[in-house]
Amino acid sequence: MLLSVGVDVNTPLSPTLLDKHGFVKDHTVWDKEIALILAKSEGIALTDAHWEIIELLRAYYEEFD
Repeated sequence: MLLSVGVDVNTPLSPTLLDKHGFVKDHTVWDKEIALILAKSEGIALTDAHWEIIELLRAYYEEFD
């Protein structure tokens, strides 16, 4: 099942948001809308399983930096 947060995934992200490798520069600005836009740019439809892994990785990063 594709989760949606009501964002237009065709909206381009600000070039200042990402580094030269396409990673979000400041993890504190990350949200589900950004994840959906990045996934769409890679041709990926995020499923419940994707969100579970994303949330686990974000929790790990928050704890261990």
